[in-house]
Amino acid sequence: LQDLESPKLNGFPVLATESMYGKGHIGFGLASQLWYGEASAMETTVGEASGDFESDQMTLRAVWNGDWALRHRESFAFLTGVTYGD
Repeated sequence: LQDLESPKLNGFPVLATESMYGKGHIGFGLASQLWYGEASAMETTVGEASGDFESDQMTLRAVWNGDWALRHRESFAFLTGVTYGD
């Protein structure tokens, strides 16, 4: 991902997004073909917000770094224009 103008991972184009949004979109794939590489240990912190005890709640934060890669690009798909029977 050195080239930010047209980023690639293992020779394939990369698209960064926060989510798949919109009513007419759906994505699916074979999870065994998705690789995850962990880059750091998970760090956890239990919150100490003053209202948690009174509300019978606990705040927990977990942070770790990792990277995803597709083993076979054909194993995943993203569809647009799905009507869900409307």
